[in-house]
Order: sequence, then C-alpha cells, then structure tokens
Amino acid sequence: MLTLEIERGAGRLRYAVSGRNHGQPLLLLHPLGADLEVWRQQLPELEQRFRVVRMDLRGHGGSALAEGAPAPCAMTDLLDDACAVLDAQGIARAHWCGLSLGGAVALQAAVTAPQRVRRLVLADTAASFPPRERWDERIATVLAHGIWLDDADLVRLRETGAQVAFCPSFQVGRSPRRAFFCTSAISSSFMPAK
Repeated sequence: MLTLEIERGAGRLRYAVSGRNHGQPLLLLHPLGADLEVWRQQLPELEQRFRVVRMDLRGHGGSALAEGAPAPCAMTDLLDDACAVLDAQGIARAHWCGLSLGGAVALQAAVTAPQRVRRLVLADTAASFPPRERWDERIATVLAHGIWLDDADLVRLRETGAQVAFCPSFQVGRSPRRAFFCTSAISSSFMPAK
C-alpha cells in the first residue's frame, strides 16, 4: 500500500493506493468525521480485484486545509479534490463508492462528471442534506465524542432533532459500528467476474 499526498489550492490531501496495479480503479469515499481507514475491513476482499484508492476528504484524517483557506466548501469542491486524486494516479474513470458524505460526493460525480464514473455505489447517503446548523451540531458531536457513538449519544442526538441521521426504525441498543459492516456487501454486489 502506498500512502501519498497532493497539494491543492485549499490544502493537502492524503490518499492511499493498494490492490492490483492493473485492476479496475475503485475510489472509496468515507463519511463525515471519519477518514480513509474506515474502509480497512473491506480491503482484503477489494484488493484482490481492484486498484483501490482511498482518500481523506478536506479537513479529515491526514488531509489539511491550507492556512487562510475557507473552511466551508461545496460538494463540487470535494468532487474536484477526488478527481485531482484520481488524476494524480492517471485514472480517467473509476468505480465510485461512498458512504454518507462520501456517497454525496460520488453522487455529485455521477451528475456533473459522468465520464469519470464506471459504476456507482451509494451507501447511507442522500441527494440533499439538512441545513448547515444541523451539520454544525453533528460536527461538534464528532469532535467531542468521535464517530463511534454509544447509546447515550444516540439518545441525545435523537432528542436534539438529529434523527434525520437514523431511519425511523433505528433502535438504540444496536452497535453503531454495525452500520459500517454493511459496506462488506460491496464485495459481492459489484465485483467483476474473475
């Protein structure tokens, strides 16, 4: 696995490349408050068939904003970052797989840069998101408690109106990490034949 960085006007982006050098490229995009390591459990399976590219979105993990760069950014800015990572690897088209925020970036790619998308896998994402105030609340929760929330955090989030993050049938008491295990379905649902 290679861990690399590229400089962009808004800062430095960290990304990792692993798997088959001549395999079809697969770009994995993480959710808000996570980083490229969120995909670690899926790598052994995915690396057998794909050239896997994972990146840290702006302000996440090993990516850093440049001094004076505006912190707020648009979905198109995140898309431009993802395309810059692919360009740095000489990749014109890739399979895009995104979880939550990463899924929104992948969806933006399908809409505004379809020539860059082979296949699209969207997990736990949406075409539009709540107003900025709701995001600020979620960001504060992630900064204070991390991405892995316990039952008390989930109850508090539901009580403060953040239930949009959970389906109506969501039950407190389930492991929040369970949501990330569903991404293992990727290995059977969009693998090309050997």
